[in-house]
Amino acid sequence: MSYKIEKAKKLQQKISALQQEIKLNARALEAVSVAKSGKHIVSELQAKDAKLQKKLIKTNKQYQSYLDDNLKISDLPKLNGYPEEEYQEQDPYYDDYY
Repeated sequence: MSYKIEKAKKLQQKISALQQEIKLNARALEAVSVAKSGKHIVSELQAKDAKLQKKLIKTNKQYQSYLDDNLKISDLPKLNGYPEEEYQEQDPYYDDYY
């Protein structure tokens, strides 16, 4: 696989990891709120959530920009991890691109 596709996959993985961390932080915040823990713990988790959200937005922008600048539409099946034939079946607009 090409370097560009590998880099895009790494950015996808980073986005997925951030999304998972945001979900876990939200659960922790909910648990702390239900347990009526100290305000400092709640505020720390809220600050962490805001930081993670900003980081996710930044990474998403970086990912979109990278895709726009470096990959072609024909690279999408490789990026998404399935053969081009399968991609043709799933994408109703595939024929419009090629």
